Amino acid sequence: MSIASLTIYIGRDNAEILELLQDGVAVGENEVTRAVLAFGSHVLDTEDSPSDISLDATAQNVSITAGQIPNLKPGDYHGMLTIYDALTPNGLAWADLSIHVREWDADDGSP
Repeated sequence: MSIASLTIYIGRDNAEILELLQDGVAVGENEVTRAVLAFGSHVLDTEDSPSDISLDATAQNVSITAGQIPNLKPGDYHGMLTIYDALTPNGLAWADLSIHVREWDADDGSP
């Protein structure tokens, strides 16, 4: 299990990419079938919320674009990433994450 830090900006489309490594080597192409990220009161699932969390074409990277999820509040959260494949229907505890949710206060004229 690895530890990573992610920053999510409220109202923004920034993507955080997590490369899925096992013993320092990328997981096999198309082995991962699903990813679920839980933090605070939020659960993002590639099956239910693909605009917030998705697997890339080879299923070796998880993209998290969670700035638009409802009721997202600034703060620091403990997150847990679980991944699934054909052999693990109950999922694998993959990563403990430190998740930082921040406001982006730049006045750039966006709505």
